[in-house]
Amino acid sequence: MIQGRRPEVWRKRAVNWLALIVLALVLAIFGAYLRERLAEAEAMAVRVALNNLRSQLAFEENTARARLEKGSLSDRAGANPMDWVDEPPDSYQGECGSSAAGEWGVWCFDPYRGELRYYPRFSFEEQFERAFNGEAYIWRVEVSQRGHLSLVPRGNKGNGL
Repeated sequence: MIQGRRPEVWRKRAVNWLALIVLALVLAIFGAYLRERLAEAEAMAVRVALNNLRSQLAFEENTARARLEKGSLSDRAGANPMDWVDEPPDSYQGECGSSAAGEWGVWCFDPYRGELRYYPRFSFEEQFERAFNGEAYIWRVEVSQRGHLSLVPRGNKGNGL
């Protein structure tokens, strides 16, 4: 009798192992899909924040022009654009320093270089690179030769990040 049950026990074990392997495979596929969606969502949030900052720069420029303060535009080069928005992103940490060091998914401003930085959570993901379309993670407020304020990408993703 014991010999008759042995194949049945092995068959049950094989079915259990097969179910476990299928479950692990489904979880791995779901995890990869979830990471890709999270990276795209993060890139979209950064794009929205940058668009808001660019809109605020246009507002600052037009306000200065209306007040005939054209010279003050050059003073705004290298300034912190987060100071001009009513509500900066929740992940904005202020000046870069020990508080932003080692944290991911945060914005900070480097006052010595005049650069706005974003440390992405998913920088190791190819999906994040594709979603960002190669845009830098460091930006600086600059005044063009025509006297327009703009938020200019600086360096590349490895530049100080």
